[in-house]
Amino acid sequence: MRRVEACGGEGRWGWLFAPSWADLGFALRTACAAILSLLIAMAMELGSPQWAPLTVWTVATASRGESFSKARWRLAGTVAGCCVGVALIATFPQEAGLFFLCLALWAGLCCGLATFLDGYRSYGFLVASFTAAIVATDGIAAPDDAFFIAMARGTYIALGILCESVLAMLCSPGLRERAGAALLARLRGVSATAGRMLAGWQAAAPA
Repeated sequence: MRRVEACGGEGRWGWLFAPSWADLGFALRTACAAILSLLIAMAMELGSPQWAPLTVWTVATASRGESFSKARWRLAGTVAGCCVGVALIATFPQEAGLFFLCLALWAGLCCGLATFLDGYRSYGFLVASFTAAIVATDGIAAPDDAFFIAMARGTYIALGILCESVLAMLCSPGLRERAGAALLARLRGVSATAGRMLAGWQAAAPA
């Protein structure tokens, strides 16, 4: 214990030297999901299987609600970016100037819209911008394979999201019931605090 405290177990680096059981469980769950997605991607003989575990680490959060929202917007941004990337390759197969101009306009539009949004909506637009760039630039050398490049990119993302969601669901049984109980306990605490404050004001008020 003294060694942990000396290393900052109770301070800034406490999460590293003395993590909670919840943090350890989250790290183990995320690692298992990442390894599973990598093995499946390698078994499917995908060209870049490392994108699947990267997606797991990107969308995984300690809150199931946040993970679901982030995964949903990442998937939506990926689909939009893949469609735009394929459309750019199909529209400007021999016009490099117009191709890069439209790609830059798309990236600028997505980044501009992301600054006016909050939460994971902004993240979805950013994903759409760089996904289109990845698909489009990979398709320059092989424009006939642009659709398959986009499908492979979408497969990595969907596989990572699926593995993270399944592992989180299996490792969090009864999550809805616990969340409802926690919300009810919080409401009761707020109600009790408000009642005590109201009683104090009434007692302090002049007759």
